Formats: sequence, structure tokens, C-alpha cells
Amino acid sequence: MYAWHAESSAKIGRLLHNGNDIFSRKQPGNCFGISQVIIPLIHCLCGLLWSSVVSTSSKTPSRRFVAKLIHRDSIFSPYYNPDHSIYGRAELARTSSTARFAESSLMTYDYQAEVLAELSSSLFMARISFGEPPVPQLVAVDTASTLLWIQCLPCSKCLYQLEPIFDLAKSSTYKNIPCNFPECTDFPIHHCDRLNNCMFSVIYMDGTNSHGFLSLEQVTIATSNDGLTSIPRTVFGCANC
Repeated sequence: MYAWHAESSAKIGRLLHNGNDIFSRKQPGNCFGISQVIIPLIHCLCGLLWSSVVSTSSKTPSRRFVAKLIHRDSIFSPYYNPDHSIYGRAELARTSSTARFAESSLMTYDYQAEVLAELSSSLFMARISFGEPPVPQLVAVDTASTLLWIQCLPCSKCLYQLEPIFDLAKSSTYKNIPCNFPECTDFPIHHCDRLNNCMFSVIYMDGTNSHGFLSLEQVTIATSNDGLTSIPRTVFGCANC
């Protein structure tokens, strides 16, 4: 479960919710297609890697990034429903637990998983930002897959989402990954377009799918201990069908 990074080094993780450290991430949708109101899916936030090797010594304490998670049933969640019964919340929890991730037998670079009927059934969400200037994204948290990805503009079939869709043309730190770069060749689910850009594809068991560029971008996390922390040159999927 790793998001691949330009200059591989130490992993980051540990998202905080009510005192618990949790490794995290999740997915988009119409070429994504799932529900009418969509959270951009971010896969394997726990797999983000630092852009350079973090020096470790007896004099330098190890670092970690700790970001607050938003529980689906929290009053801070956009999906909070004060009228939900205990039974209703139990049913959402049951639905959330049915998602399973498996390698596709159709294509070596595709994966399959059961897609949740509603993204609001995701148990945890978090806010992180992409690019420079940073564009905040409310993301569903999922630990079941290897690729970090969100919806990006320009997009042929992007669905509505609560936060602005990330526009790669407005970011000064966005870069496509060429097919011959290690970040592409080392990644297990890549293929190439005619311009030699590294591409990703994801296919789900209900037939929905997402495609886009495998890219490098700066990711910014609002941490509870270090304020805003930026992770440069993070490999992620820029999903635009």
C-alpha cells in the first residue's frame, strides 16, 4: 500500500481522530460515476512519501505528520444527519465494511473493488490541499489501495463535488510524469499515451472507471502539531477520463 514518490524516502502517515492514529485514504466517479454529490477519492494517504530523506540521529527526533480526520457522523461532516437512527448508522457502517480491493484479471494495470453505493458511507474524511497555490480537497479515507488520486480539470466527465475540482493549469508545481521515469516504470498500474505521458486506469466491479495522468504535485496537510506542512513532488493520479 504505497503511493510512489519522486525521491523515495521515509513514509508519512498517522492521521488523528479522537486520539487514535489511523492510516488512511479513497475514490472519484461518471467516468468515475457513483453518486450525485461526490467527494474526490484519495487513495492511500498513508502511503505518501517525503520528497527527500529525513535525517535521523540521536539528536534529531523522528518526525510525523498528524492531521485531523472528520468522522462521517460528526457535526463537522457535510454528510452529518441529526435525524439518523442508531439502525441507520449501523447500516452505513455495514455498507462501508463491504468494500474489498482485488487485482483485476482483465488488465495488469487495473484494479477492481466493490464501489460503495454512496460516498457518504465512507467512515472518515480529511481535508488536504494540492498544488501551489494550495487547492483544498475534502477526501474520503481509504487504506485499501495503492494510488492517491483526485478529480482534475480539464475533465470530460467529472461529477459534482463539494470542493472545487483541482485545475492543474493553475498550479505552479504540477508536472506530468514521462513514461520512462522511475516513478512510472516502478508503478504497478501504469501505461502510456501517444505523447509518452504516464497514465493510470482504475476499473471497479460495477463497471465504473477512472483514467488520467500519473503526476507529481505538492500536497499540503494542516497538521495538529506543525501547522501547514507541504510534501513536494508527491506522485498522484490526476483523474480526468
